[in-house]
Amino acid sequence: MASLLPFLGDEVTGKTVAIIGTGRIGLAMIKKCAGSTMNILCFDPAYENRDYIQGIQETMDLSFQRGISREKTSIRYTTLHEALSAADSSACMFLCCARARAPRRRIT
Repeated sequence: MASLLPFLGDEVTGKTVAIIGTGRIGLAMIKKCAGSTMNILCFDPAYENRDYIQGIQETMDLSFQRGISREKTSIRYTTLHEALSAADSSACMFLCCARARAPRRRIT
């Protein structure tokens, strides 16, 4: 058991994660985080897929009502500043964007 100790990670259930970009990649990441019963803060400057987010929230609520998950979780769109500041430091923040063919600027 001691040899497995370095490979054990933190518990993510109930943590808050920030997902920046809710395109195809971001929506797939939202599914994974919702399955791990995490609170999710979303930000996308171009498009907010509110129908998808509402469906995920309904699934989270039903999971809590039926006793499948022990903690009540939520998902919502928010500002970039709030998403980055409210996310738990031990949970990850995901930047979900497809690689552009000709990027104008690079963030370093």
